[in-house]
Amino acid sequence: MSDLADASILFLIRAPIRNDAQMIAKVLAQDGIASAEMDGGADPRLFQAGTVLVCTQEGLTEELLETLDAVITRQPAWSRFAMVLLLDGDQEAAAVTARLSGLLADGIVTILHRPVRPLEFRTAVLNATRTRRKQLEMRDHLELQLELRRELNHRVKNTVATFHAIYRMTMRQSETLDDFSEKFSGRLRALSKVHELLFDADRAEPVLRELVGAIVAPYTGDEGHIVIEGDAVAIDREHALSLALVLNELATNAVKYGALSKGGGTVKITWQQDPVDSTFIDLQWEETTGNKIIAPEKDGYGVRFIRSAVAALAGNTSFDYRSDGLFFAMRVSIANSS
Repeated sequence: MSDLADASILFLIRAPIRNDAQMIAKVLAQDGIASAEMDGGADPRLFQAGTVLVCTQEGLTEELLETLDAVITRQPAWSRFAMVLLLDGDQEAAAVTARLSGLLADGIVTILHRPVRPLEFRTAVLNATRTRRKQLEMRDHLELQLELRRELNHRVKNTVATFHAIYRMTMRQSETLDDFSEKFSGRLRALSKVHELLFDADRAEPVLRELVGAIVAPYTGDEGHIVIEGDAVAIDREHALSLALVLNELATNAVKYGALSKGGGTVKITWQQDPVDSTFIDLQWEETTGNKIIAPEKDGYGVRFIRSAVAALAGNTSFDYRSDGLFFAMRVSIANSS
């Protein structure tokens, strides 16, 4: 396939006389480039992120110029609208160019004078494609950075909430300052253990029971209100990281809102390895509280994160907000299929 072809980029053709539009489309198709004839000067596809306009002199109507003005005015900071104009080499073409100079100050325009040599046209198309491709890459990069910032902000908030929950739990269970100090430092070491399990390259692949135990250890008190039942299943390190984030999200929510928020509640974590496909497990997280809970009206960021993380591991989830606590279940991959 030609290096010009890009599924994210569409060339709109505005050539209203003779069979110019069909001829341009045929040339573009030789390189596998997607194109379409414009429906009119106000074609809404001009506002799409990956659009490039190929326009003949006859197609530059007042309606199109007004639309281009709106496109350029509304385009995001990462975008500069790309155009290839096919003009006649006469005074009228010069007048057209003059009219466009102000309009396209924030765009990228290539002007070719007819008759246009095939190589000249192909070069212009290549440049426009590369320009749009780079812009879309920049858009994706900015969107990724924004999502990472949101995720970091969420992680920081959860970390602060975790420390606060551990502090409150330890205060409630401690009789003396020395008792508090010992328990609190021990729970902080347990948090560090999770990081060690996931990121120490010298360790063997983490075992699920060990990973679950490390994640919930900071919240385990004298009452023994966290129960863990499941086989010692080994997990690929890459899968373990995603699974740990999911379990940590559940634990954080439990100490903020659920069974571990006020004491007296219980959390039971169980899992079974699929007897047919050993690369999958079915895990249940069941909370029982001492008071009635109310199901949220809509999914928060944490729930959306859990669904996304599990889906990335070819899994699925279910949330059941029962009268006495949350019942969460997921089927998730713990290793790549061989």
